[in-house]
Amino acid sequence: MAVQAQFGGLLLPPYAVEDQMRALKDYGVLLSAAQSELTRNVVVGGGGAAAMPLPSRKRHRREDEHRHYNVDVPLPGMGSLAADPTAAASTSGRAPADAEVDALVRAECEQLRAGLEAARARQRRALLARAAASVLARRAREAEARLEAARRRAAELDEWVRLAAAEAQAWCGVARANEAVAAGMRATLDALLLRSSAAAAGREGEGDSSEPGPEDAQSRCSCCYVEDVEATGTAAATPSPLWNGRWACRACGEGEASVLLLPCRHMCLCKACEPRTDACPVCSGAKNASIHIAPS
Repeated sequence: MAVQAQFGGLLLPPYAVEDQMRALKDYGVLLSAAQSELTRNVVVGGGGAAAMPLPSRKRHRREDEHRHYNVDVPLPGMGSLAADPTAAASTSGRAPADAEVDALVRAECEQLRAGLEAARARQRRALLARAAASVLARRAREAEARLEAARRRAAELDEWVRLAAAEAQAWCGVARANEAVAAGMRATLDALLLRSSAAAAGREGEGDSSEPGPEDAQSRCSCCYVEDVEATGTAAATPSPLWNGRWACRACGEGEASVLLLPCRHMCLCKACEPRTDACPVCSGAKNASIHIAPS
């Protein structure tokens, strides 16, 4: 309050305490240097005598007083005089600091951006790897399913082939059995044919020309009556033409008799005449079925 009253109620500007103290110290140093120069050049006495310096002890005491006065008691307007250089220095030093801070921030931003880009790239690669792995796994499962289906199909085909082979073997056995039966029947018919031819030749020598009945022809041709024919030896038979040493067809007389008629069991027709004949030419019995016998 005393200082304020002494300097006419003037107030120092609201600068920071450190800035004010620094400005006061700098201003005190300047005033001390100026005072020391004046003290060094003062004239003692008159008559233009040469200037003599004061004793060093007295000069040091005055310098300390002036320094103490200048530091502890501010002069009017000193705040505005001292604040301007500090503000200018602070403003001039702030631009490089701001530039350095901006450069540091930009460098940190660049590093952060590079790190984010690298993280995004790693994440994309991981996503692509997982997608590729899932696609490969799905394709592998589909391939395994197709392979399993192919294996099942191959097993089914193998089973069918085995069954077909077994059935073919069975049919081959049946065919061999039928061939054996046909061969036996053929042998029986050949034997009956030879006997009938021998009996007819004997009767022609005796001049007997009687015609046999249907029952006698059936008994001669049937294998069931072989023993009866051999036992009696008196049954008459009509001589039948031969075709290359075998029994000829009773319908056309040109082809070989190779069709067995049922139910009379007479083998008296060839393959060409069998479709056109409805009755047996030997016994005139109705034809219900026929069996083609391969020549031996």
